[in-house]
Amino acid sequence: MKSNTVIRCESGVCSRLGSSEVSYRLPRGRGLPSLYKDIRNKEAEIRFYYIDSVEWVDGEGRKPGLYQFGCGLNLMGRYATLCTCKLKMLKVIHDAIERSGKRPIYVAVLGDTKGRRRSNSKITPLVFLGKVERSFNSFLDIWKYLPRSVCYAKDVRRHKLGDLYPPTLVRMFQKVGGISSSRFVENFSHAKESYKKDLQQSKPVVFKEWRTWPEADVGFSSKDSRSVASPKSATFKKMIAVPRLSAYGWRYSLIDLRSLMHRCDL
Repeated sequence: MKSNTVIRCESGVCSRLGSSEVSYRLPRGRGLPSLYKDIRNKEAEIRFYYIDSVEWVDGEGRKPGLYQFGCGLNLMGRYATLCTCKLKMLKVIHDAIERSGKRPIYVAVLGDTKGRRRSNSKITPLVFLGKVERSFNSFLDIWKYLPRSVCYAKDVRRHKLGDLYPPTLVRMFQKVGGISSSRFVENFSHAKESYKKDLQQSKPVVFKEWRTWPEADVGFSSKDSRSVASPKSATFKKMIAVPRLSAYGWRYSLIDLRSLMHRCDL
């Protein structure tokens, strides 16, 4: 069923009218087998940020759950990627990995449950939790690293919510300073001006270990029975009490969160 749905991105510059079909229910991901080992590592860190392109959908003949309407976190294919959103945070992560490549770094994405009618609809859900597998200096590098099937699933020439720019478009931009909109798939969410910032500033990140909770039943509220947050932590409760924009993500030591993390099918 068609509707005028806004395709979202971090800056809002790329917003445009589209179709409700331009979205997908969050896949669960491959899991986080290294988390409980890394959580004992004093050098490990985790960064939290809020996302507004993930929404609760219940209707239109689709399975109820959290759906991604933007390209800022791309979960298509076996690897999760973050290439076109939180560019300042990606730069900080890239620099940290260059200084100490063995330091485990995690990214946690928080959302909301607006429109959800169940009793715990007011929790701050954990939308995504992933361990940074690799950080890249450019789209040319990440394109070489990922399997061809994954690149195809995220290619901006084929998918409106894609986040990977292929070598042909990267070199075109480097040569002439711009890319014709006809080179992108129709209604690509960054086709106007946002793609320039992507290509100039992004330090793309790949997650091999990652997990999502499409039912929005794991959150950061002590009222939620499957919460990963402990009501004993005043600091953590304060962090999520007032959602606000954070260009760099809230940085925590992963070991500081040991008391907050329950298994919750990680």
